[in-house]
Amino acid sequence: MPAQVKQDESGQLWVRKDAQSCWVKAQRTFQNGELIVHLPPEKVLPDGSIVIEAMPDESGYNGWTNYETWAVNLHLSNDQYTYNQARRYYKTADELKEWLTNCWYGLKDEIGEADKFYISPAILGLLSDLLIASLQSVNWYEIYDGLHSEDELEDDQSA
Repeated sequence: MPAQVKQDESGQLWVRKDAQSCWVKAQRTFQNGELIVHLPPEKVLPDGSIVIEAMPDESGYNGWTNYETWAVNLHLSNDQYTYNQARRYYKTADELKEWLTNCWYGLKDEIGEADKFYISPAILGLLSDLLIASLQSVNWYEIYDGLHSEDELEDDQSA
């Protein structure tokens, strides 16, 4: 399947592998009269992974309500184990929110008890406030719907 390419209002090209992937800034060059769309070298890391930038659009970020919602979806759906865990064990949007919030509080407690991190309580409090504010900005219903959209497809196909 060929990659998808689109151009925003400013003329910037964006490319993604498929509809499930994130948009990434791309460059254009011409070679032998053909338009070539490629990723800038600084966007490809030595391990082959790609530096992601959210593409702003009318509906928030990459079709999600806001950056925070997009980022949660990206990380929940980018790893098969985490994706399956979120789909299987958390049956409501509120359960998803509670799970990730509790993950942070558990991590915060571990960081606060470990001297090896050398993080002052003030900095830990700052990071905690910022993370909790971000989690409160997430559209959890949209995340839940995104995780379970395949369920609707399966139900339609089995009917």
